Amino acid sequence: MAWLAENWLFHLVNYVLAAVGYTMLGRFLLSLFVPADWDNYIWRFFRRVTDPVLLVVRRITPRSVGDGLLPLVAFFWILFLRCLIRHTAALGVVLAHPGIDTLLVYLYFLARCMVDIVLVDIGLLS
Repeated sequence: MAWLAENWLFHLVNYVLAAVGYTMLGRFLLSLFVPADWDNYIWRFFRRVTDPVLLVVRRITPRSVGDGLLPLVAFFWILFLRCLIRHTAALGVVLAHPGIDTLLVYLYFLARCMVDIVLVDIGLLS
């Protein structure tokens, strides 16, 4: 129980980021089938939850990425943020020992983390 008490903030942030990320993915998939000005309550929910995140993502994403692909890019950024939060200690090692080899190992673990998070979230990995 002490482990849960120590890590509750990490799990809360991870859960919120996962919920917003998969809502973003759902918005992207739904946008393939419905018009942008559709007045359905489900579409309004997706827009209400994801529009604030998309405003932030639009600022850090090049203009060459169209608005239709922006939710997919936002899903990637949220997944990347979840991995950064999970591997903060490893980032400290990279900063303490700068070099191309430690940076490449860290980037490998970040990419591996992103794949693992998706597999765990969809239930293919435990």
